Amino acid sequence: MQSIIVTEQGCRLSRDGGRLIIKKEGRVIFTRPLIRVSHLILMGRMEISHGMVAHALSKGIRVSWLTRGGRYRGHLAAPVTANIPVRLKQWELLNNPAQRVRLGRAMIAGKINNYARLIYKRSPVVYEAFEQRLRNARASVAACETLPALRGLEGSFSALYFRNLPSLLLEDFGFRKRIKHPPPDPLNILLSLVYTALFHSVHGFVEAAGLDPYCGVVHEVSYGHPALVSDLMEEFRAPLGDALVMALINRRRINATHFTQEGERTRLTREGLEIVMDAYRQRLDKKIRHEGRQFSYTHVIERQVWRYMRVLEGKETDYVPFIYR
Repeated sequence: MQSIIVTEQGCRLSRDGGRLIIKKEGRVIFTRPLIRVSHLILMGRMEISHGMVAHALSKGIRVSWLTRGGRYRGHLAAPVTANIPVRLKQWELLNNPAQRVRLGRAMIAGKINNYARLIYKRSPVVYEAFEQRLRNARASVAACETLPALRGLEGSFSALYFRNLPSLLLEDFGFRKRIKHPPPDPLNILLSLVYTALFHSVHGFVEAAGLDPYCGVVHEVSYGHPALVSDLMEEFRAPLGDALVMALINRRRINATHFTQEGERTRLTREGLEIVMDAYRQRLDKKIRHEGRQFSYTHVIERQVWRYMRVLEGKETDYVPFIYR
């Protein structure tokens, strides 16, 4: 099953029998068997036929709308049968800070370990200078006993990582610090774009499992924020987000010509958007060795969502995050 990311402006999505058809100006530009499609991500100005919408609802294909720059607009999804027994466990967990801290430590440790692996793979020299602070971060997370302290440690580590990020790149595009809304420079734009795509990849599997996406562990529960999705995507930021951005820049697939200046805002060109999202789709489909078997990253995300659910059900004692190798 695949996520199909559509970036061609002015195109139209429809269904012809068992196939997804994407046309522009009457010409077919893409087709795929619908049985292989789990998620449609539509970025920018495009149309989708009533027949395709009806099929998506009947077959559980999630459809997400984003702006061309990657800002989330909304989504269409068939009613999901809520897994009430597991959701009760989620709601009970909200009132159990000690259990949330225990699970949260594993999630944040997974994020830190995967970033450490990414740094080492990109530059052993940078890793050596970074190593003691990584050890300190791991030790602090392991000893943490409250959620506010855990969030603070995660924030401190992220700030430390982003301060050192330019040293891992051939071109930093004037990056100084991580700024989300609106991203002010090319590197922030690329990071925000791939993080948004990753968020929706995780969100689809959380809903498919019948979990409550708004009932999180580490992230604050707040109105309109799918906190659990934010929690479960943390361990995938390094391998599916930052590693992809680094590869695009260091292999010179993305450069300054893929950005334009509109007043005070920097924007990614259409060509740049297509390069990034095509690379993200390929990254999701990439097969890796995980727990002794070959899985695509898409399947690994799904397995981690179900692993979290098994912990809630008491079928597994500890949450074991994905290990990037």
